[in-house]
Amino acid sequence: MAENPLLARLKQYKEFIAIVAAAIGGYVWFDGLVAKQQDVMQINAKLGQLAARSDIDEINSHIALLARQQTVDRLNCLLTNYMTLSQRQLRLSQLNSDLMNFERQLGFLNIETKIQTDAQILQTAANQSSTFRDEIGGLRLEIAGEDRAIRDIRDFLERHGCDTQ
Repeated sequence: MAENPLLARLKQYKEFIAIVAAAIGGYVWFDGLVAKQQDVMQINAKLGQLAARSDIDEINSHIALLARQQTVDRLNCLLTNYMTLSQRQLRLSQLNSDLMNFERQLGFLNIETKIQTDAQILQTAANQSSTFRDEIGGLRLEIAGEDRAIRDIRDFLERHGCDTQ
């Protein structure tokens, strides 16, 4: 069989053709491997999007933290005001009890002074009566102050004052 002259000629250059084919294959492979400017721009755009998402997540977490802090602050405000209200109500109850005791003692003192006629007893009773009246006046002022403070706290709580702080 006669050999094709073209094939005979190519056989002489087969090593050279293999080197050229390997070089072209390497170039194509390397070209696909190395990033081009357009690829770099796409990567930068994706990184920017990820950074923006990260910033949004960070902002959302800060907002959630602030919301939790505001809730804690509001609860703290409510707790403080209700505790103050309870303390003032207890104080008002005690003051009313003291006032009733002083008024009862003043009433007994007036009854005793009507029964006894001794001048010294009358003088002592008058002094005690004056002291009791002073105490009663002071207690009434304190009661009025506590009533006012309780009304102020209740108004504050009814207006949702803790929500605006």
